[in-house]
Amino acid sequence: MAEALALFRFLHFAALMAAFGAAAFACYAAAPAPAGTVRHAALVALASGLAMLPVTAARMAGENAAAFDPQILRAVLFDTGFGHVWCLHLALLIPPAVVPRGPLAALFAAAALAGLGWVGHPAGHGLAVNQAVHLLAAGAWLGGLWPLSRLLLQARRSGDEAAVGRLREVLSRFSRMGYATVALILASGIVDTVALVGSARAFSDTAYGRLLALKLALVAAMLALAATNRFRLVPRLARGGAALAPLARAALAELGLGLAVLAAVAVLGTWPPAAG
Repeated sequence: MAEALALFRFLHFAALMAAFGAAAFACYAAAPAPAGTVRHAALVALASGLAMLPVTAARMAGENAAAFDPQILRAVLFDTGFGHVWCLHLALLIPPAVVPRGPLAALFAAAALAGLGWVGHPAGHGLAVNQAVHLLAAGAWLGGLWPLSRLLLQARRSGDEAAVGRLREVLSRFSRMGYATVALILASGIVDTVALVGSARAFSDTAYGRLLALKLALVAAMLALAATNRFRLVPRLARGGAALAPLARAALAELGLGLAVLAAVAVLGTWPPAAG
């Protein structure tokens, strides 16, 4: 069951961040984000969130058969704090699945993503708000990379100078958003790490600490790649469209690293924290 839960958690986190990040991108970047991305991501998040319920019930009951017991499922949904949060969380995914455009889609997707802060290890350490901030910042950055990559590839294929000019403004807005989100990710991540790991020694002495160290290394690689994009490739775009191809490849590489981070997060959520 742990493997199934990790898989569903990965799909759920990735889909939620894609839905929020794409919807938010369309608002702050004043650029079109494909409505299909928001709708499909919200539907995947809803499906994976529903799939997590029987697996979670089995883990709470301590036996796999509980996943198919209607009474236990009903008790988990309606008689536990997790169930109350999860029902609201899943309900918030319906509006962006139905109406995937505009500020309301971004608002509901943001609320659904932030709601994950009230379940899982950080919530158990009194860090629900901190975790919600961490998730929203990560979602804005990671989820915005997909629509940005699409715009880069489209501008490269069209070769339209006007499109390249509009893209420069989009990149400028994405960069400004990136500064704020990276600061929030680092600050909130430090708080979570101190609470969940407890000591520097736990990074090497526990499986949780070692996987968390790998996650932090992947985040560092994302930051290094983002800095390269911002300070080397984006200025080249001001001198013409030759930087479009490397920018698109770099954005997709950033996205790939982000998915690897989410895979680590999905597994970490199924293990007890190093700090207990």
